[in-house]
Amino acid sequence: MNYLRYAVLLACWLVQAFLPLQGQRAEALAYFAQYYKDYGLAPRDLTGLEVQDLYTSSHNQVTHVYLRQTWLGLEVVGVQAAVHLDAERKVVKAHSSLVSDLADKASVVNPGLTAVAATNRAAAYLGIALPTPLRALTEASGPAQAQTFAGDSLLLEDISVRLVWHPHRSRLLLAWEVRLYPPDAQHWWTVRIDAQDGTWISQEDWVTHDHWPAPGLEQSPVSLSGPPALSRVGPSYRVFPLPLESPSHGSRSLLIDPSDATASPYGWHDVDGQAGAEYTSTQGNNVDAYADPQNNNYPTPGSRADGGASLSFDFPLDLTQAPAAYRDAALTQLFYATNVAHDILYRYGFTEAAGNFQQNNYGRGGSGADPIRAEAQDGGATNSAIFSTPPDGFKPRMQMYLWTLSNPHRDGDLDNGIILHEYAHGLSQRLTGGPSSVFCLGHAEHMGEGWSDWFALMLTMQTGDQGTDARGLGTYGLAQATDGPGIRPMPYSTDLSVNDFTYDDIQTLSHPYGTGFGWATVLWDLTWALIDEHGFDPDWYQGNGGNNIALQLVVDAMKLQPCQPGFVDARDALLLADQLTYAGAHSCLLWEVFARRGLGYSADQGSSLSRADGTEAFDLPPACRKELQLSLEVSPDSVVTAGQNLFFLARLRNTKDTPLNDVVLTCPLPPGGSYVPNSATHGGSLQNGRVVFPGVVMSSGSQVERSFQIMADLAQYTTTTFADDMEGGTTHWQVSHGAGTADWGQSSILPHQGSRSWFAADVATTSDQYLSLATPLLLGSRPWLRFWHAFNTEAGLSSAYDGGVVEISVDGGGSWTDLGPVLTGQTYTHTVAGGTGSPLAGRLVFAGNSNGYVRTEADLSAYAGQSVLIRFRLATDSSVGQVGWYVDDVTVFDLVNIQGEGWAVASEGDSVFATSPPPGVVVTPPVSLPVNWIDFQANPWGQGIRLTWTTAAEENNTGFEVQRSARSDMQLTMPLGWVPGQGATKQGHTYFFTDSLVKRGGTYHYRLRQVDLDGQENYSPVVTVDLPYAGRIDLSPFPILPKISYPLPWWGIVGSRFGTA
Repeated sequence: MNYLRYAVLLACWLVQAFLPLQGQRAEALAYFAQYYKDYGLAPRDLTGLEVQDLYTSSHNQVTHVYLRQTWLGLEVVGVQAAVHLDAERKVVKAHSSLVSDLADKASVVNPGLTAVAATNRAAAYLGIALPTPLRALTEASGPAQAQTFAGDSLLLEDISVRLVWHPHRSRLLLAWEVRLYPPDAQHWWTVRIDAQDGTWISQEDWVTHDHWPAPGLEQSPVSLSGPPALSRVGPSYRVFPLPLESPSHGSRSLLIDPSDATASPYGWHDVDGQAGAEYTSTQGNNVDAYADPQNNNYPTPGSRADGGASLSFDFPLDLTQAPAAYRDAALTQLFYATNVAHDILYRYGFTEAAGNFQQNNYGRGGSGADPIRAEAQDGGATNSAIFSTPPDGFKPRMQMYLWTLSNPHRDGDLDNGIILHEYAHGLSQRLTGGPSSVFCLGHAEHMGEGWSDWFALMLTMQTGDQGTDARGLGTYGLAQATDGPGIRPMPYSTDLSVNDFTYDDIQTLSHPYGTGFGWATVLWDLTWALIDEHGFDPDWYQGNGGNNIALQLVVDAMKLQPCQPGFVDARDALLLADQLTYAGAHSCLLWEVFARRGLGYSADQGSSLSRADGTEAFDLPPACRKELQLSLEVSPDSVVTAGQNLFFLARLRNTKDTPLNDVVLTCPLPPGGSYVPNSATHGGSLQNGRVVFPGVVMSSGSQVERSFQIMADLAQYTTTTFADDMEGGTTHWQVSHGAGTADWGQSSILPHQGSRSWFAADVATTSDQYLSLATPLLLGSRPWLRFWHAFNTEAGLSSAYDGGVVEISVDGGGSWTDLGPVLTGQTYTHTVAGGTGSPLAGRLVFAGNSNGYVRTEADLSAYAGQSVLIRFRLATDSSVGQVGWYVDDVTVFDLVNIQGEGWAVASEGDSVFATSPPPGVVVTPPVSLPVNWIDFQANPWGQGIRLTWTTAAEENNTGFEVQRSARSDMQLTMPLGWVPGQGATKQGHTYFFTDSLVKRGGTYHYRLRQVDLDGQENYSPVVTVDLPYAGRIDLSPFPILPKISYPLPWWGIVGSRFGTA
């Protein structure tokens, strides 16, 4: 692959992108230009990246940038990237589902089918009648050959057609995308047809259907009348005012101009942005409410309720009559509730720029021309409601039906809960993935029904409600009592005896309603936890209660979550929203809510495209646990040379609400190391092979640090059992195959280093290719495998079709065990799809594109002392190939490593145990020393501190940089000065340096950075001085410090900070 060529292309793209763009727009593109490898992409994959949506949330100044991918001028559908930047233009979150290797995956670039033929084929698949012949309203334009055909009277909208790329397995199929809106409005289809042969590829529906279960208990009809009108001037509406949920929950009232001046500055009946209403009916800027009993899906003369010149919408309501008798009252209720939802959500960030529903956006961003078409008493169905959400700039449609479970029938237009539920479908669709992308909530673990249920619950909360109350939704339409179970598997309640949902339940609940119920349960718990903390505020427009905070967090999180989010994605978006909007003030409260429902710190979502692969967990992150906590760090954290010093840092933290007394920390010396005398800080000392630190009082929320040093034993270090850089030919390996005839072979095309590697081709036929050690390998007591590899095999976003594994055998190849569970570094990436004929179907594999060489390691401790064979295995299915798998630089070590551990005990009985991160610090063989050290001391000296160090001999020593830090781990160092060395000498020499930039009462940590003539560096131990306390800190006898020089690829580590700090 010519990466230089595509680097140049990427640079050209950046120049073209940056010239017309400024600020966040350019920074979002630059982010992916810098970090494309982290997302499995190559530079050429970004050349067609375009900003699709961009807006800033005014309340927290977070900018959301949503990107689409194109190739050769055609959009790659079903994928997206997003970058979110804070007020300082710092990237706080990024997501990507972009397709890699576009050029390799694109099939053909010219369609074999015309737009007319594709449209007819799509309509035939759906059983939709089209006008004959199709009448073109526009000419084909651009690379996508986009065109519009007249729908005439047979469709609700004109037909739009364009060419797109459709990801399919590991290919990009050229497809015609056809958009069809049938006259019954039950579906709004986007169909993709193969542009070559006309076969069906995929279809999406912009319509969200809400179906309801069997009825509950029948109630008697109720006749309601409202109180007298208030003495205010403006439009008036006699309605069941929020927070009333339905006629079963209270009486109507006459409201005078309930519009919000911020969200609807010219009222609800304006469309021109000038004072005065343009309509006297239930039509305005945010919604056009009309009756549609014939299911015509468009307004007819007299189908809207008319309030006259005074805009008085005060109509009689007699619920003992059939719904047709009170149509105008129902239209008024629908118009009112939909407008209130618009106005309240506007205050929380569902604005014009974010893709809300308005005819006139008043110059405040967004596309406009998309008020909701709200159809009351729709004749298209019963006992249901639906909401159709097209992209920003296209009008959505809300269809409200009658309920036939009682006599007389009931009208869903009178149920605020149902109206709010439907409205929230539009909210979640427009905010997730940006207002121009409405394909993000059709996957297995989507939570659209959950956000809708929760929004309906939220705006119907009343003062005096309790979280433990049982709340059922849809009780009015179902003819249930107000405390009836409603439409979901269980009522909503924070009481686990009423609603015991946890995350694993989505595997067995229905989809999407059961999945949504689960997410709404989590959000309902979150809401009440915030109310318990901040109280309830009935003012939804300017309130400061826990309910207001919850609504703000949920709206913010929808903007931050990735396209096709799962429960853990949505959880993390809520946590990030809290960080960005409230500085993380509710972080632990949120974690407690999530943990209670199985979405704790260790919960694993798996793929959001499946409900069967998640794992619930009920734990909290360390920062939120009310306990004594201990963490251990070792520096350097990866590799140390035998004879070199290691710095152990222990951090104790009290996250309890009460203090802890006499907290004693104990750290046993790890095998393979010896204590550096006087290196323990804060009075620590060596006692019977353990470093013990005196007890300390820890107040609530406090943290203390303690440290000491050990020297790695010169006689114990890692040895190499087997190493092959593939430059010596095929001696160590043998090749064979199962299915097919393809085999591994040596290649000079892409070596990791040198000139050769092993390579297995990803062929377009079924194959099973083996590369095995030729002779068994006897493992030591701590065996460890490392290899470098690069792969590019056929894979989709979640499933693979071709891929490789690494396996081990202890019986000479008679049977093989997958090493997947013990891999570190680059682990398996995909699961091979079933039904493809692949010999590895159903198994985890390396697949997709690694974008160059990556390192993988495996802990072989389970096979210590045994003779083993190791093999690399690539399997392919019967169709579609890719590049293949390269393997190079295979090494097996007998590992010697040092890992720290420790424990702390308080007088109250609290205790904690911890180890440093596995596998610990690897000890490598000793090397020659540039400086023979004797001593390093730090002493108070007048008003300063004097450093003294002595060498016995030096070789190629340029000198020493003196460093100081306020931290004992020397993570934040200040260079104080430079002291020249003696070059090469066999004579001893003593050096002095005085630090006069200190203050009495402080604690100071020092070390030396020794530099050779060839630029290699070493670090001294850290010495600590507390002022004003006098006394010498003497680290002699001082251990030998090694010269750090690790030629690659020894353990794959390079760097200069491998000293004792």
